[in-house]
Amino acid sequence: EVSALVRDEAQVDHVEFRVDGRTWASLSAAPFRVWWSLAEGKHRLVAIAVDRQGRRSVSDPVTVVVEEQ
Repeated sequence: EVSALVRDEAQVDHVEFRVDGRTWASLSAAPFRVWWSLAEGKHRLVAIAVDRQGRRSVSDPVTVVVEEQ
């Protein structure tokens, strides 16, 4: 599970979740959480909140390393 905490949900139009620079989910209502299927390798996850005026707020990136078992 990957989630984003948004301070002012009433002003948010949507939240995008990106892995390695590609949008893999976009949610327009709270709770802003999705499930990501693990993929082997090193990945960079970011959440981007977009408000009703189009302004964007980008989270700090999180790096995830999935090793083969």
